Amino acid sequence: MYVNKFGPGIFCVLALAMLSACATNDGGQVESKAVKTAETAVAAETKNKVPAKAVILNARHAGYYYPVPTSGEKYKARSVKLARANRVTRLGFVTGITKQQRGRSYPPRFAIFAKGDAAQKLIIIGLDEGTFSSLYRARAALAQMTAMARLTPLFKELGVQDYFTFFDLTKLLGFSDITISDGETWSHRIEIR
Repeated sequence: MYVNKFGPGIFCVLALAMLSACATNDGGQVESKAVKTAETAVAAETKNKVPAKAVILNARHAGYYYPVPTSGEKYKARSVKLARANRVTRLGFVTGITKQQRGRSYPPRFAIFAKGDAAQKLIIIGLDEGTFSSLYRARAALAQMTAMARLTPLFKELGVQDYFTFFDLTKLLGFSDITISDGETWSHRIEIR
């Protein structure tokens, strides 16, 4: 499989190259929003008849970083987890993206971070009123991340630039799921298999 061809320093290269185009900004402002408590989130899940499994999966982060997910999907990755991928690798990936965003002359349009005991949960939250105002816009941002990943020398070298997606990259890094949200009204969870 493609896994054995990856070098140890590729994660920072991917992080920096992938988001250079998709993190562009037109100067949106970040507004502070009241955050629901975890107890309120669990109560809302019960009220909306979300399956009990979803309550357990989302109780820790839902209601704190994002609203309780009301939709989700499963993605069967074309790649496998790298043997070297671990908590440090995932945190390094997220840190590289954040550092690049912070180095720009404008505020980031979204925050990206990893949570969970092994930093296996990737969370991407819109920081302004427009970027992630709908699931469709959030998916467009994820598609842009795929486009940037496909431009990297790594994907070209492996011959997967027209095959692998951003979701496949997250599988390589060992992320188990991605939650995307506007940070105010909706969130969507993607389980990476």
